[in-house]
Amino acid sequence: EIKGSEIIPKNWKLQIPGIYEKSYTEWFTEVVENHLMEYLPERPFHYCSPCIKVISWSSEVWRCWRFLDRPTLIDPGIFKPSQFFVWHVIHDSVHIWQMQAYGERWSNILSPNEFLFLEAQAMCAEKKFLSLLQQSTIELPHWYPSSSKSIILCLLLGLLEREIRLDLDLKVHLQGQMFSSWLHDISKLTKLSPDYFQGLTAELLGMPGFCAAYTVVTDIFQSLTSQQRKIMLQNYPDITYEPLLRI
Repeated sequence: EIKGSEIIPKNWKLQIPGIYEKSYTEWFTEVVENHLMEYLPERPFHYCSPCIKVISWSSEVWRCWRFLDRPTLIDPGIFKPSQFFVWHVIHDSVHIWQMQAYGERWSNILSPNEFLFLEAQAMCAEKKFLSLLQQSTIELPHWYPSSSKSIILCLLLGLLEREIRLDLDLKVHLQGQMFSSWLHDISKLTKLSPDYFQGLTAELLGMPGFCAAYTVVTDIFQSLTSQQRKIMLQNYPDITYEPLLRI
């Protein structure tokens, strides 16, 4: 494919396992070690590969990865390379890194506090990757079938999606607006299909306050000093809202 093209390459699904492992070992790991270690836990030195498998669509999500012999990434389906890069090579790679670092401390069933803390690390990583790409501090692998511009746009859309989830939390869970009414309003405001918003809000619908906490915990985690973050990363899973919010 032409560099920068967002046309899905031929045999894209067959390429995904090899592309992901190469991206994790030759690109993600290097960027983390050079730029993100104050945001992620230290992992044992012997890890050098993600040890993952890629499957077709299923109901398995990252919260259940430890139930399996190996973490599982969902086949990208119609996802374009830039979407796969942001959602898997960046975001899900953080979760792979966390599992390698925390081992058995990563519970099979995560508490809300654990989930929010792990997500805060991944979302901070997304913001850091965005900044590094915008400043041309890092570059995409030359062999990856996308462009920095496409990846940056996808990262920005990801930040917008979090704000949309926060709006859902405030309007539906706090103010009592019907979900169908909210869906109509947000679709009209953005001129995007309601189907788009149903997909990105479904996992947190019916969990009052969770979207707000999702955003607040991420912002606070990012604003901590390096030493404060280091202590919290070492203490996982003993994470509660109260000490975090008092810092």
